[in-house]
Amino acid sequence: MKENWEKSCDLVLESEGGYQLTTLVGDSGGQTYAGIARNPNPQWEGWELIDKGETPPKEMVRSFYKANFWDKVRGDELPLGIDYLVYDFAVNAGVSRAVKTLQSAVGTNPDGAIGPATIAAVKSCTNLVEKFSNTKEDFYKGIVGRKPDQVRFIKGWLNRVAHVQSVADTMVT
Repeated sequence: MKENWEKSCDLVLESEGGYQLTTLVGDSGGQTYAGIARNPNPQWEGWELIDKGETPPKEMVRSFYKANFWDKVRGDELPLGIDYLVYDFAVNAGVSRAVKTLQSAVGTNPDGAIGPATIAAVKSCTNLVEKFSNTKEDFYKGIVGRKPDQVRFIKGWLNRVAHVQSVADTMVT
C-alpha cells in the first residue's frame, strides 16, 4: 500500500546498516553506502559526492530506493506487509529475483514482471509471508551450496529473513 513506503524504506535502511559507507571482504557488491552497492549501481549520483568526501543527502538515498526497488516491485499495489517483504528482498537480491520468488510462492508464471495475474494471486494467497520467506531461505542456502566462500554471510542473511518475516507478519491484515 502506498502508505507503507516510508516505513518499509526505514526498515530496509535499518537492515542495511543505516547511512554509512562500508566495504566487506568477499561482498561482490563492493563498496556500499546505505545499502547501495557500487558495483551494480555505478551510475548512482551519490558516488560522486562520496568520492569528494561528502555525504549524500538522505533524500537522494530514499529516492534511489523508491525508483529502483519499491516502484519496480509495484509496492504501492501490493498488500500491506507483502509490499515490505518483496521490497526488502529486491534490495538484497535484486528485483527480478524478488518478483520471481513472489510469483513462485503464489503459483503464477515466474516471469519477473508483476502484472494483474500476480497481483490477484497475491491478494488471494494464504500463508504468503511464510511461503515467501521459506523460498528466500532456500535461495540463500543455494548460494552457499554453489559458492562455499559465501558461508560467512549465511547467518546474516537468515537473520534478516527471520526479522523481515516477523515484521511483515505484524503488518499483514
